[in-house]
Parts: sequence; structure tokens; C-alpha cells
Amino acid sequence: MSIRASSVSQNERVNIDFIKLGKDNVESAVGFYFDNGKISCMPTFSPHEKTFRCSNCNKIIYNSYIDRVMFFMKDGSVKLWNEETGETTVLAGLNICPQYYIDCYYDNNYYPALICGNKYHIFNADGTVTSKDYICRAYACAYHYGKTFNVPPLERYNIYWSESGMRSFDMVLDGAGRMLVPFGAGPITRLIDFGDRIIIIREYGINVMRGLADARHFTLEPNTVPLGEKPVENSILRLGKKVWFLTRHYIFSFDGSTLTQREHPYGEDKYTLFGMDAIDAKYLYLTVLKGTSPFLVRYDPDTDEYLAFSSQSKLICRTPRGLLSLYKSNLVGKLLGEGLSVNSMSFKKIDFGNDKYKTLKRLIVNADEGVTVRLEPDDALYGFNSGDHDNLSITARSFSITVRGRGSVRELKAEWEVYK
Repeated sequence: MSIRASSVSQNERVNIDFIKLGKDNVESAVGFYFDNGKISCMPTFSPHEKTFRCSNCNKIIYNSYIDRVMFFMKDGSVKLWNEETGETTVLAGLNICPQYYIDCYYDNNYYPALICGNKYHIFNADGTVTSKDYICRAYACAYHYGKTFNVPPLERYNIYWSESGMRSFDMVLDGAGRMLVPFGAGPITRLIDFGDRIIIIREYGINVMRGLADARHFTLEPNTVPLGEKPVENSILRLGKKVWFLTRHYIFSFDGSTLTQREHPYGEDKYTLFGMDAIDAKYLYLTVLKGTSPFLVRYDPDTDEYLAFSSQSKLICRTPRGLLSLYKSNLVGKLLGEGLSVNSMSFKKIDFGNDKYKTLKRLIVNADEGVTVRLEPDDALYGFNSGDHDNLSITARSFSITVRGRGSVRELKAEWEVYK
């Protein structure tokens, strides 16, 4: 397709405002996107000043309580990394169980805790970690109404809940209650604390569990919400008032009663969905593999838009010092003005619907220093930085325009003279 001008007479001056044209006239974009009247740039990453190598990692979470970055490893362990010193501490786990970072109470005080299969680790205010055996071996876990809810790896149709408080972790199987979910929707994958409810994500369905008035007894709502595809386990999370997760072809949201599905653009065989993160209150960040090469995608639930950025990066979290991601197996951090990738946005070919000659007379670029505009008239190539480039005389049958670099573009306009 090409950008055309309506009602163009012979030898007429034609002006195009590329930002007003919007995304419908973009041929391809990596890292750049339209943002409230300008073209903005996604974050890019450059090597972190502290060396850290990490392979076979499923998720990254920042622990604000002890100011450490937690790397959830595939072997069930968790690495605690000090971003300022580069020091690493390893917390043991069990490779048949996922890891869970939950908020809970222990000895009448609030503590965040980490459950790693057959171990649980309590984070203390002085930065130390208290580790204890957890005989239950949690495949799925949540902390709700002051109780610990647990699904053992060999009993994934059963939910056990403890007596009140963190103390009862070692007594979950002998504790306050147990519930068997109905068969037919597959074993339990995740438990999500959701206000007065627990959302139960299963391989092919969703159940909702509610507490009764005394918060000591719980009931399962009668209907199972069916799923046609298995959720990607690393993608299940809560953002705002909804639970979100990915499947092979869809992104789902569930508000406790209504399930909404939207098809995502990464359902082809060449893509593999690795996981999804929420590091702010607005966007979801997908890790997608194309072959063996990862890249990050930002998803806006309000507009249903996907923006690919930062190739060769996977997983993302935010710390007080900026964004962190994994570049292949190495940690990389956001450094302003530098990055591993060059963002680009290419507009559709400009020929005004004909094969006749036309002349570019003026190009206005108002952009950050790190942005260039590449102009390709037929087989030639020109580059322009920010400025009002007047008195041009570049003649060709068609023109291609690409924005490249890192930064924002506040204005991008061009004027042509179109000939007979």
C-alpha cells in the first residue's frame, strides 16, 4: 500500500503530517509508538555495571523489603542479587515446584516470604533471611484471609489451608481445612488472592473460592469457567482488578465472574510464549521467543496494542535504580542515552497513487538528539536530524521515510510538489 493525497491536481503542493497519519500508515515499527501527539521510544537496555550471569531463569521480581532482585530459577532455587554490590545469595528450593513470593504474618508482624517447594524463607527487616523446612511442598500457593492456601505437587486437585498466621506453615496438612475441586478441567496451576476470593487457575478451566462470614470456612462456586487452551504458567498474574494470563493464541482477563479473551499476534508456530510480567499499573510485558531469540513486547490492555522492543531481552522488573532485564543469560540495565537496540518506524511508501515524478521541497523534524529520519527516494538515501529542512529539491517517483534511533519525535512533516 502507499500513502496517497486526495484531490491532487497537477503541479500542486501537498503537505503530509506523519504523526497525524498515525499507526494505520506505518509499515513496521520496533521500539517506537504513537503517544499523545508524538512518536515515543520504548526503553532500551545496555550492559549493567555489575556483572551477573543467570541462565534458566523463569521470572525476575524486585523485593523492596530487603532491596534485592530475586531470580526464580528453573531448579526451584531463588537467587537474591544486590544491585549495588553485585553480591548474590542462593535460597534452596525444589525443582518440581514453582516459587511463590507472598505477603504474610509471622510472630504478629508483617513479613514477605518466599515459598520454594519444600522450603520457606522469611525476609527480616535487617536484610537477613530465616529459612525453614516446608513439609507440604507447594505447587500452587496463596496467602488469603491470614491463612496459607496450598496445592501439593502430587495432589493438584486438592487445596489445603492452614490455621491463621505464618506459624502454621508446618501444619498445613493437619490444619484448618481441605477442598477437592471437581475433575474435568485439569489439575490446578495457580492460586491468586483476589479480594474476598481466591481465583483457581487450572489447565482447562477457572474456579472461584470464597470465604464465608467467619473467614474460617470456604466454599467453591458451582460453575467452572472453561478454557480451550492451557495457560502459560509463567504468565499468570494480577493487574488491577483482573487476573491475566496467556495461552497459545489468546490473552485472557478474568474479573472474578467474566472471562474475556483476545487473540494475540504471537500464535504462529515460529513463536514461543515464555512468560508475562506486570511492573506498573498500566501495561503487561510479554517475553516471546522467535526460534531461540527472545524479545520483549509491551501490551496495553486499554487499546489492545502490542509494541515489540528490546530484542535479545527477556523478563523485566523495575527497581529504584531503573529497569532490569535479562539479555540472553546476562543481566542488563537501563542506561539513558545508550542501548543494545536501535528503534525504527517505517511509514508506507509515498507515491500519491501514481508512478509519476514528484519533488520533496521541505522536511520538518522536531526530535531528540538521538533520532534521525532516513529518506529513500527511489534508490537513493538521505539522512536528516532535527530541524526545518527547507529549499529541498529531491525528485523521485516514490519516497520511503523511516525514523531511527532512541528518543521522541514531536513533529514530522513534509511538503511535496506533485507533477503531471
